[in-house]
Amino acid sequence: MRGKPEIIHLGGENTVTGSCHLLRAKGIHIMVDCGLAQGNDVLLPMKSWPVSPSEIDYLFLTHAHIDHIGRVPELIERGFSGEIICSHPTRALLSPMLKDAMGFSDMTEQQATKILKTIDDLSWGFEYGENFSLKRGIQFTLGRAGHILGSCFIRFELPDGFTIVFSGDLGAKDTPILCDPDIAEPCDLLILESTYGDRNHGGTEDGGRKTEDGGRTAEDRGRGVGREDSKFPFLLILHWVFKLQKFIQVFPNTGIRRQKS
Repeated sequence: MRGKPEIIHLGGENTVTGSCHLLRAKGIHIMVDCGLAQGNDVLLPMKSWPVSPSEIDYLFLTHAHIDHIGRVPELIERGFSGEIICSHPTRALLSPMLKDAMGFSDMTEQQATKILKTIDDLSWGFEYGENFSLKRGIQFTLGRAGHILGSCFIRFELPDGFTIVFSGDLGAKDTPILCDPDIAEPCDLLILESTYGDRNHGGTEDGGRKTEDGGRTAEDRGRGVGREDSKFPFLLILHWVFKLQKFIQVFPNTGIRRQKS
């Protein structure tokens, strides 16, 4: 394909998880995210893709959540040998996140170790806010998305000046520890996540209150979400993570600093 760019959604188009998008431009195959579908979301088999993994030139990862990176081991097993591009923090998170995820698969420890080594060899971390070049005159820039540590949106610019932005998952402003999301430059085509649909994002304070309420229910009353409930440990961990974030904000001399933009 050397004419008009083409975007094919291979996952996450009509689902919340399993983000995976293919950009074909100037004869180059660029994949953005390669996530695992979770819950009842449907996963498209790689054998049904319009391009084989071995034909993909670049894999961009917006962040290290499993619904955005979980199929990277399978992609490599099926022949992918291109470059993996992400932010520096995301690159640092790939190995521990995927090692944990592969522990739930039928892979042997030897297979998992080999895949992790390949990922380390193929992956490159890049800075935010700087312009970099790919083959055939395609350029890209990473911007802070404010979702988790290392999360980014990606702005591609083709040789004719046509621009495309993939938002990845976006976070809210004033999130403890994380930088605020950057504002993307104007683009010709925007691929935007829509997890919240037509609802307004409640913000960190609203989410924190809900988390804290759930944590108190689990911790103090032992009913509603009882200790026998599978959600109990998860809510309790969220409760204490939120309290730690608030502690860092109130007592900044803990030695933990929020990264400045």
